Amino acid sequence: MFNGAVFNNFLFMTTTASRDISLAEVGRKYMSALQRLSDLMAYMWTCAHTASPQIYDQAPTALPGLPKTEFRMDFAAVREEAERWWLHHSVNELLGLTSLFLDDVRKLCSLIAFNAARLNASGDLTALAAEVNTPPSKADIASRLQHVKTRYQIVSPFEAEILSFAGFGQVLYRGGVVPKETVVKLQLKCVQPAGQAGPQARLVEMQRSWGPEEKLLLTREQHSAVFTTMSLFLGSMLAAVQEFAHQSGLPDTPPGS
Repeated sequence: MFNGAVFNNFLFMTTTASRDISLAEVGRKYMSALQRLSDLMAYMWTCAHTASPQIYDQAPTALPGLPKTEFRMDFAAVREEAERWWLHHSVNELLGLTSLFLDDVRKLCSLIAFNAARLNASGDLTALAAEVNTPPSKADIASRLQHVKTRYQIVSPFEAEILSFAGFGQVLYRGGVVPKETVVKLQLKCVQPAGQAGPQARLVEMQRSWGPEEKLLLTREQHSAVFTTMSLFLGSMLAAVQEFAHQSGLPDTPPGS
């Protein structure tokens, strides 16, 4: 999984930018955001584990102002609905984070291309500078992945997992029920603990599918696999950016630093 310490501290500098961009700093930025989302889910699951029908029934009395009508859900129903609600918001945050990350990957690569052209006194610096300063697009995740692959040869071995997760999210946003004559498939990486299939923990494939009119819902282990997959994806993409910088001939740090 991603560890920002493994990356060289490339500094990509340009006269068109107001600040330097460090690959290690980008890694820490997104791993920090992923850790925050993971911590929030762990907290919610902890709270759900300690909840009880008695505590739930006392809530309207303990917190005056909460409505208590004939439409109030029973404990079993609210527990299931809460899991779906957390999943919806978690997926929304994670896919939003992925979109922002891919735009930063694009910016990093365009900055590398600009600096390499300037270092070698080759290429159209004006056009390359314009790429660096291109505003974030509204393209979907699949299009963003395709762009950095086609333009900069940045590819992740976990692309299939991210695309399946994005497809899962699209159905979740539309009510979370699989449309008729449709099958939703989710492909993730998960950690198999030591003892289940050997003396050491290992990374394994996790696949899940839902048929027409089924509701999308993940177990906590499957939901945890989303975070595992995201961590692997972040690390692999940044490693690809680092390799792109090496291939472009940039030094690890700017001359004279």
